[in-house]
Amino acid sequence: LLTLDINIMNLLADKAKQDKLFHDFLFEIIDMSRHEIKLSVAAANAITILKYAKVSFSKMDFSEIKIPGADLSRAILDSTNFQSANLQGVLFNGAWLYRVNFLNADLRGAYFGEEKYINIKDDMINSCSYFPPS
Repeated sequence: LLTLDINIMNLLADKAKQDKLFHDFLFEIIDMSRHEIKLSVAAANAITILKYAKVSFSKMDFSEIKIPGADLSRAILDSTNFQSANLQGVLFNGAWLYRVNFLNADLRGAYFGEEKYINIKDDMINSCSYFPPS
């Protein structure tokens, strides 16, 4: 991806929210990745920026797109079509994936894990330890 710097991603996301031409251009890059493999990194960056802009991808047809390494964590993907898409290494943790079509999609290395959280009752914690799996 272009960057993992949250500040830069938020800056680009703000531009996508405010500038319709930029917003539409990002979607155009994603769409063109269907037929032009050289655009896969640009398409992964574009969809990641749109995700940071809190764009809902519900009911969109992303069949055959190529977005390896994109960050779609916590994205809204209700009834999204990813049929035959290249989704290698895409982060889907915390994403809304209701009725998503992944038929024949390349999901090698994609991450669907959930983030950890603690449900605290009565706002009382006496001690806490965490040992990551080895």
